[in-house]
Amino acid sequence: MKILMISTAIFPVSPENRYAGIETLVRLIINELNDRGHIVTLAAPQGSRLPKGIEHINTGACGDFVESERKAYWIYSRRLQEFEAILDFSHSHWCMMENDLPAIAFIWHDPYIMKPQEPRYNICALSQWQTNRFQQIYGYEARVVDPHCGHSGELKPAKGSFLFLGKMGPQKGCLEAIDICHELGVPLDIIGGPGPGDPPEYLERVKASCHSGVVYQGEVDDSTKIAFLEEARALIYPINYPPGQGEAHSHKIVDTLLCGCPVVTYNTGAFPEIIEHGKTGFLANDREGFKQLMAKVDTLDRQLIREKAIERWSVEATVDRLLEVVIDVTRGLRWGTIARGPTIIRPSAPSAVGYVKYTERTFPRQTRLDTINACNSRCLPCHLNFQTRPKGQMSMEMINRILDDISSWPSPLEEIVPVNFGEFFLLKNWHDILKLIEQKLPQTRIALPTNGSLLTDDTMEKLMQIRTLKWVNFSVNAFFSETYEAFTGLKAETIDRVKRAIEKLKTFRPDVTTCASMIFSPRFQSEMERGLFIEFWKPLASVVSINPAAYCNSPLAKPLIPVKTACRSIFDGLTILYDGKVVTGCCFDASGVLEIGNANEEKLLDIWTGGRLGALCELHNQGRRGEIELCSRCSFA
Repeated sequence: MKILMISTAIFPVSPENRYAGIETLVRLIINELNDRGHIVTLAAPQGSRLPKGIEHINTGACGDFVESERKAYWIYSRRLQEFEAILDFSHSHWCMMENDLPAIAFIWHDPYIMKPQEPRYNICALSQWQTNRFQQIYGYEARVVDPHCGHSGELKPAKGSFLFLGKMGPQKGCLEAIDICHELGVPLDIIGGPGPGDPPEYLERVKASCHSGVVYQGEVDDSTKIAFLEEARALIYPINYPPGQGEAHSHKIVDTLLCGCPVVTYNTGAFPEIIEHGKTGFLANDREGFKQLMAKVDTLDRQLIREKAIERWSVEATVDRLLEVVIDVTRGLRWGTIARGPTIIRPSAPSAVGYVKYTERTFPRQTRLDTINACNSRCLPCHLNFQTRPKGQMSMEMINRILDDISSWPSPLEEIVPVNFGEFFLLKNWHDILKLIEQKLPQTRIALPTNGSLLTDDTMEKLMQIRTLKWVNFSVNAFFSETYEAFTGLKAETIDRVKRAIEKLKTFRPDVTTCASMIFSPRFQSEMERGLFIEFWKPLASVVSINPAAYCNSPLAKPLIPVKTACRSIFDGLTILYDGKVVTGCCFDASGVLEIGNANEEKLLDIWTGGRLGALCELHNQGRRGEIELCSRCSFA
């Protein structure tokens, strides 16, 4: 069979690579295909070293995930029709964007962390966990085709040291591995270096933490890595992803098991599909459990671990399962069409009562505190520009009273936002407010919006001390400097300040989700700018959010067609204004006109279950939101 393999544009395909997980898989698979008599061509960057008999399409210098892979596509695209089958191991899958090909494409990440491009057909997931994530988040149909493989190491008795192997980035958990080994008083070897985008200061912290039996070995070649794995007591891998996220598979774990070495990691992502708990390793639920399981690794059978891994991940077994799918694809098999998403309600026909109704929650999901309703930016569509109420700040006495009220609820509040319309860091006592929230509501996550213009190094150090801070939304709103300055009224250098803040959080607080957001309208930004904004921030922030600017109760525009569908915001939470007046959770009520109570006179739960909010919710559920003046001018739902 004539097969094209497409590698990444990040590293060459070469046995000398010291960090190149995907590229190592490519090298192993093309060698096996070549040995079996297939005619193999590889599209890979310059510097690649291939076995005799494999044609190399040189795609140029190594580069980034997006632009370099698009340039590579321009080089090999004219030859796509020559091949009976295509295995696309790249990140961007440009060859499958515009062509119906006998190809399969692998996606290497949790789709929440790095939203993949959408090839027309044949998306391959690395695990069932990743398949489920595609369905849940984007509605993709994907088929599990595990491409992982490696050469089995020699079976050797374990020595005394544990091993950490991986990139020197915060989510891989190297610093936690060091702390755990210091606490247990056991030796640890560390192998790895920074990957693309990993902050250099993280590696410096790793090196500074190496003492008392913890040794940083640096980046090593494959043979040295295998030698460490053959003799390690166990690989420890305390990855540090936000709840619900994780890894779709792990090349390092496969390499480890092929050497008969057990693995201790957290019970997250696809790891339960890779590790048989109690047989090939252990899956911990928390840090204390992790430490306890490390003490049990010597009870595992290293020969059994190796045999199970060879059966599943030898190069021969992996190529067998790849060829089985490839043959089906060459015969016309296609999957991967966009699946239908979940339906909220299915009326027999459109009606005046709208398409969606909501039930009122027992407790608010979110509460917002109007600690300050002033801002140092002037974003064009912002409703703060049009508010009719006076500016003011919430007193600490009021904040204390509100937090005491919330802390008395039978069920913890899920999320608190310490500002409504305004820039939180204009407050001199912002850190005191966050510390107070952390103290009084220890089970409630803090979600913080900011334009980022006031985030100095000192501010970031204090912010990162807030343990319950879990979400920071940076309102950036533009890609081009001139658009940013015209849209926000701030200097374009603020964009770099935001970028540094996100990198710092990513390094030292990987549990905090960062969001780069744009309020988009063709009146303010071009479609191209929106696309460039997404591509720029996607590798940096956890989430990139694009929100429409038009028709949300703005004097700049009004809906051409009245909206009758119920709005989810007023069913979601409460907003307490700086003077104690309580309004709905409406995202666009800067003037506070949807008043439903007063925190100076009533308990918040009494307001939540009271008649004024109930009447507003009922009008929305009946398709009569047009009878509420503010809601009649809004298209948000």
